[in-house]
Amino acid sequence: MLDTKEFVSVIGSEELLRILEALHSVDRTVLQQHFNPADFKSKQIYPDIWTDDEAEERFTELITELNQLTHFYEQSLAQGHDILISIY
Repeated sequence: MLDTKEFVSVIGSEELLRILEALHSVDRTVLQQHFNPADFKSKQIYPDIWTDDEAEERFTELITELNQLTHFYEQSLAQGHDILISIY
């Protein structure tokens, strides 16, 4: 047991296949068509980085992170590892 006051969760290796199926089904073209930094800004989506003049760069950055997360989950599944998540 972890002694923490922060948010901690675990994704069991048995859950990764379902999560990966969902991640692989994400249509990046549709995401890009609907990507609207002004909407994120008006809804105060954290972090406060949403500007229209950097929309293309920001979208590219987010897709890169999504791809890296997907790859990490694929590796974890292949090795039978669980994933510990902590947000503080």
